Amino acid sequence: MKAVKFVIGTRAEAIKVLPIARELESRRLRYSVISTGQHDLREFNFKNFRELNKPRGVSGTFQSSFGGLRFSVSNLFKLVPLLRDSIVLVQG
Repeated sequence: MKAVKFVIGTRAEAIKVLPIARELESRRLRYSVISTGQHDLREFNFKNFRELNKPRGVSGTFQSSFGGLRFSVSNLFKLVPLLRDSIVLVQG
């Protein structure tokens, strides 16, 4: 089976993904979590956890809508090679 990859950025998204990740662990299925860095998610102790960017803090807010768009586009280019040949679940 292909590896499952979760793409998340906020604490709320991590909370929603956590039970699915734990179920995959219990079935010994491969998964990884890729954080876009909107919030600091290290406290959730996901296996195979990777941060694309330094976390922006607890709020993850942007100074302008352009800042949010720039953040999204730059992450898209970072994500494409990481997600190749995977089952991808994006929460958010």
